[in-house]
Amino acid sequence: MHAASKAPFSYVKEKVDVLDHENMVYKYSAVEGGLLGVRFNSCSFEIKFAPHEGGTIGKLTCHYDTTDNTPVGEEEKGQILEGLLGMLNAVEAYLVANPTAFA
Repeated sequence: MHAASKAPFSYVKEKVDVLDHENMVYKYSAVEGGLLGVRFNSCSFEIKFAPHEGGTIGKLTCHYDTTDNTPVGEEEKGQILEGLLGMLNAVEAYLVANPTAFA
């Protein structure tokens, strides 16, 4: 976990559901830890990338089932997105520093 993280948990174990290189889609689900059993019965994410103006744009979709059947509020969505972006930034920094790790 990133040192500046405000997450109320210490870890999340996830599994890759789909890794589609051709369509640039990555889907994964939380299987343990995080807010499973506390706030969510289940939680999965889909990240789809597409070319955009000489770069790439990503679209994130989250599917979830809350333990108390209440919707996720804007603040909670922001915290989830902050955690996801923190993880992606950490992975990017590692891969940039270790280019042979994904060769």
